[in-house]
Amino acid sequence: MYKNLLLGSILILFSAKAIAQGGVSLFSSGSIGISYTFEPERKFKNANGGYKYNAVGLNAKIPLFGNRGNGSGHFYETFLHADVQTTSTTFGFINNTRNFLNGSFGLGGVIFSGGKNSYLMNASVGLAADNDVINKKNTRYRFAGSFIVNHQHSNTTMYQYGAVFSYAFGKPLLLPVLGIRTKISSNWTFSTILPVEVSFIDKLNAKTGLSFSIRPAGNRFQFDNQGNFSTASSTVFLQLREFQLGAALYYKISNDFTVSGDMGFLLGSKLNFIEQDDITKSVYETGVKSGGIFRLSIRYRFPRKTGINSNKMQDLLNPLEN
Repeated sequence: MYKNLLLGSILILFSAKAIAQGGVSLFSSGSIGISYTFEPERKFKNANGGYKYNAVGLNAKIPLFGNRGNGSGHFYETFLHADVQTTSTTFGFINNTRNFLNGSFGLGGVIFSGGKNSYLMNASVGLAADNDVINKKNTRYRFAGSFIVNHQHSNTTMYQYGAVFSYAFGKPLLLPVLGIRTKISSNWTFSTILPVEVSFIDKLNAKTGLSFSIRPAGNRFQFDNQGNFSTASSTVFLQLREFQLGAALYYKISNDFTVSGDMGFLLGSKLNFIEQDDITKSVYETGVKSGGIFRLSIRYRFPRKTGINSNKMQDLLNPLEN
């Protein structure tokens, strides 16, 4: 399985990281991060029991080649990116705990012309399935990606536009993207990149930052049907659609390490199990009541390279320097 995943990803030309993370910096070096997420049980609206999970995630961005250190102000860079998350989930109407694997691997590219435009291109291949589906070798790989233009309108404002192919709304969608990043004070930055995220970012001091955001937090997984649903299909799709309203606190332990804590509120949640080979046919659907989500993360950034003279664009793209 992993050999097929690697071979498939080599065919992708550029990298893939979800735009929903918001604070992408074109000028940061690579990084490695680990996170733990916990969601307490939330009751179903029209079914017995509830839904809860905990997850451990690992992600990495590894620079490959480029000319970012030549001091000319123009540069390009390519990089590998990978992320994997293992999740343990319980459903009130299903007896056994389900364990899911969600991961992707891809290549990426950044181009900065030295003027007002920079370009971020991403694509990846991955999977999202419970372990029983993977063990039975029924996995279906999926693709995601984006193309974003960052146009610096002024010293304090940047426009963003492009397209993204994402599962953040619970099913695969190709969406147009339109956004703006603007500094509303010396410490506060407002960012919206629709339909993905709206956020306010406050750089409290050189080491500490705070952000508030609302964004889609859904996904789609392959789910092994162990007689749970009245269908002959051995595998169905679990589509999760919800939105997260939350806050995050960032603290720089050192120049290379950042720790962050997230606390959010999930709302508008819906679980929909659909036929894998006929996505118009639902076999079970239920709403989920609102509830909380908590995440703790730590990130190590590789030492930065020099030779880039675009601090104003950097401040807009990554005001917290994390």
